[in-house]
Amino acid sequence: MLLTTHILIGGAIGQAVGNAPIGFALGAVSHFALDAIPHFDPGIWSEQNKNGENIWDKKIWIFVSFDLLASLALLIALIPQSLSIPFIAGAIGGASIDLIDNVPFWQRKIHQTKFGKRIGELHNLLHFTKKLALRKNAVALLVAQIIAIGLIFWLIKL
Repeated sequence: MLLTTHILIGGAIGQAVGNAPIGFALGAVSHFALDAIPHFDPGIWSEQNKNGENIWDKKIWIFVSFDLLASLALLIALIPQSLSIPFIAGAIGGASIDLIDNVPFWQRKIHQTKFGKRIGELHNLLHFTKKLALRKNAVALLVAQIIAIGLIFWLIKL
């Protein structure tokens, strides 16, 4: 999933439960649940080195930059809800797994720790298998994420 999807759904869950620690935990759990669903993310283009670490080319960096800008714009649009502590905690929980497991700057160092290695293993185990066919359906999979965000927000009436 896109980071925007993880942030918004994690935040919405945090807001719905109204408790920051529980919101963070449920946001992190929602990350694994969302990643189990076939989806579009820049990982369908990424390569990995012999150690299984992500290699991000210019196209992925640009895409991730737009994803972060979209997250920021939507969070600003959701003020005041997005400023609540439970929303922020859920959003951080939702993004935390990708921030721990996928960012090339620190991926190697984190995977050298017992915690980082376990998170990476669980993330890979629960993540749907990326296939080249997804590249052809990227727009449909992106629209599905937008619908999922809308559905979650509608269900919790945020």
